[in-house]
Amino acid sequence: MPFGSYLARLNRPLLLLVAAGILLAAVPTTTDAQTLFVRVGDTTGYSGQNNSVITVYMDNYQDTVGAFTLWIRFSLSDIAKFQTDLDTVVDTTYWTCLTGTPPDCDSAVTWVETLHGPNWDYTEIDTIEALVGNIDTAGTLISGWEYIETRNIDGNDNDIRVTALANIQGDGQYTPGIPPVSGGGPPRVLFRLLADILPLPQDSLVRESPIEIISAAKQWFVFSRPNGTAIGYLPDTIPDSNLWRCDTWDGGFCAEWTRVSTAPYDSVEYFESVISVLDTQNVFIQDGSLLVLANDECGNVNDDPAGNVDLPDVIYLVNALFLGGPPIPVLDNADVNCSPDGAVDLADVIYLTNALFLGGPEPCDGC
Repeated sequence: MPFGSYLARLNRPLLLLVAAGILLAAVPTTTDAQTLFVRVGDTTGYSGQNNSVITVYMDNYQDTVGAFTLWIRFSLSDIAKFQTDLDTVVDTTYWTCLTGTPPDCDSAVTWVETLHGPNWDYTEIDTIEALVGNIDTAGTLISGWEYIETRNIDGNDNDIRVTALANIQGDGQYTPGIPPVSGGGPPRVLFRLLADILPLPQDSLVRESPIEIISAAKQWFVFSRPNGTAIGYLPDTIPDSNLWRCDTWDGGFCAEWTRVSTAPYDSVEYFESVISVLDTQNVFIQDGSLLVLANDECGNVNDDPAGNVDLPDVIYLVNALFLGGPPIPVLDNADVNCSPDGAVDLADVIYLTNALFLGGPEPCDGC
């Protein structure tokens, strides 16, 4: 499909099936050879350029990929922003009880907060307003998949989390996952995202920002087989503890206890929890980068490949600003009067007209 803000809307049973497909992927599995390679492609753009394409690639060498969650972000928040739209979406929160009986727990934490695996005690489903990303799946590995969700997490368009499921069980159809490859051949595109590059400071000629793949926990990076088991995770143990508070004392002895998550408490129980961790010896992640160059085509509003600055640029600028025409490809090209805030408006139309036909100063003269 072409670029578009996309979130598949599913009813409650299907949402839970999707959750099972992704969250059960956190079950650890052992690996003994390279299993997965996920990377973000490097890209170059100009200051103020819109519609810069960020491409994510994937190679799976042993297992068919049937679902994944992948979260990427710009390391520098003042370089570029992912394109997003505000949409009404169905949101599901997974809760784990600390004390009490679900769903009426005395205390609980979200599954994300536990970081201990796919187990949860109950869910809450709500309709919320969320920022969804502009994604392109046409001709990619996930073209035709049944569920794709894009979500901006930080609220500032600096990141996009993509969750995708090839096949939704029980919907009467079957969509296969991504079969493994033996290596070689052209790069395999997983998906593409659109971003807009912010204007460079006027004293900058170039800036660069890494595009990170966040993999610190399973809810941010997990690829699974069609049966829901994880690809490239290994078991590990970590120290853990429970806090206990005495509810009823019988002399110097406690007759009834309650497990609590915060003080006050009377005793601490220490133990080891088994978790799953990413097998970094066999799962390879490669961040990308965005290199932003200063624009040297001031006045070339319509992005003419020849770099000409002429009447069509004035017409293009008027159409874009006032007549609903196509957006300006590189905003810096249109800020011909070098306004301090980088705004493109009527003043730029007047400036460019004066420069072309009335002997006024050249575009960006004195910037």
